Amino acid sequence: MYRFDFMKTIDVMIVEDKKADAALLSSMLVSDKDTSCKCRHFGTLKSAIQSIENCVPNIILLDLGLPDSFGIETFRAIKAVAEDTPIIVLTILDDLDIGFQTIKEGAQDYLIKGQYNRDYLRRSAFYGIQRQELINETVKLNTQLAESNDALEREITERRKAEERFKLAVNAAPNAMIMVSEKGKILLTNNQFERAFGYKSSEVVGQPIDVVITPRIVGLQANHILCTGDRTEVPVPVVDEDIYLTRKNGETFPVEIGRYPIEASDGKYVLTSITDITERKRIQKEIDEYARNLERSNIELKQFAYAASHDLKAPLRAITRISEWIAEELEETCSDETRENLGLLRNRASRMSDLINDLIDYSQAGISTQDQIEIGVEELVREAADLLDPSGSFRITTAADMPIFSTNATPFRQVFTNLIENSIKHAEKSTGRIHCDVTEFSNYYQFTVSDDGPGVPEESKERIFDIFYKLQSRDQVEGSGIGLALVRKIVERFGGRIQLLSLPEWSTTFQFDWPKKIDEA
Repeated sequence: MYRFDFMKTIDVMIVEDKKADAALLSSMLVSDKDTSCKCRHFGTLKSAIQSIENCVPNIILLDLGLPDSFGIETFRAIKAVAEDTPIIVLTILDDLDIGFQTIKEGAQDYLIKGQYNRDYLRRSAFYGIQRQELINETVKLNTQLAESNDALEREITERRKAEERFKLAVNAAPNAMIMVSEKGKILLTNNQFERAFGYKSSEVVGQPIDVVITPRIVGLQANHILCTGDRTEVPVPVVDEDIYLTRKNGETFPVEIGRYPIEASDGKYVLTSITDITERKRIQKEIDEYARNLERSNIELKQFAYAASHDLKAPLRAITRISEWIAEELEETCSDETRENLGLLRNRASRMSDLINDLIDYSQAGISTQDQIEIGVEELVREAADLLDPSGSFRITTAADMPIFSTNATPFRQVFTNLIENSIKHAEKSTGRIHCDVTEFSNYYQFTVSDDGPGVPEESKERIFDIFYKLQSRDQVEGSGIGLALVRKIVERFGGRIQLLSLPEWSTTFQFDWPKKIDEA
């Protein structure tokens, strides 16, 4: 006995024009002990199709000979509206061709009336439902499998595209690139690798890294340099000046190496960047040699400056003393012209001594080992005014917001002193105005020193900071022509810039930058 208790209720459609045959079929399927089967009877093809369109049954028992349809066309009409429902064909026609055709077109079974019993019918219906469910499940699984295959194919396509893009990016890199597995085998190289090492990609892919690349480092192997080994967690580029690798032809060359661990679903890899630093090391060697020569030249220049200062000042002091002795010896008999000439001699000797001192200051401008100290700019300007204009003939003022900050005091004071002295020295009158101002920026101060003097002619503005350049002769204005050149050298030494401006109200304005913080290194 086959029971349908694998489902809550089986909906059976009986399409049979003879009510007696339909009742017999229903009695075979339904019993008092088995209430899991519910039968519905339809006597025409049309009524059956209308019912199926509203409610699809679990199985259909179909007679091919109906009042409104006959033969194989009856089956095809029902199959068209109940494509996924199992159909058992019942007929009085003992026609094997029709039976085979219905089976071929999707019928679950073909039963000839009067040649089956209750158990056979129930078994056929049971198998039909089970078979259709398996078919439906198979179709569903096939659909899911097809969707999964489509998704997998898309993923594979995308991965291939990504791999291709990755290879293009690696090939476009300006330095040699090599990808190595955890076991130290080469998986990928780029064009620059082939140029740098002389190996073609086909020669090295799949080979252990130690076989291909030999480092010139005692006690180290290539996989320790080009692979991360146990350190795959840390993507830190490795730079070592002592790493030399060997080309295919045996030539060694210095390299800089960057290692970048990559974690993928199929394992860990290391993408290694290898940069040939032969040219860099050559340039660095030249720079180091230049720096040593420059340092040696600076030491020699400093020694020369002190030696020249001593050797030149000694005869100047002698000339001054001798001229003073002559003046004293000839004091009673010396003519006015001789006395004037002796004064000119002493004056020229004094000028030469000042020029030597200025040259030494210029050669050492910005060179200071003094620690930074806190300095108030307003107080600094006041001290310079007291020094340069003790009589107070000039009105020297400052802005109200002059800063107080830590800096190298000596060169900073020298800049302000030289600029204020320049204003006083070139004033046409014995009185005048000088004003110092400031503008604050994020990393530096911008100071200005302005005066109401005669100004600077247009043709001299480009040369005003040149060493030994003077607007007027020394007979008119005392000075060596080094003051402004010294100021520019100091300002530039501390990373600033000085320039001559034309501002309303003032004849001459010098503007210079000074850093808020100075790197003591």
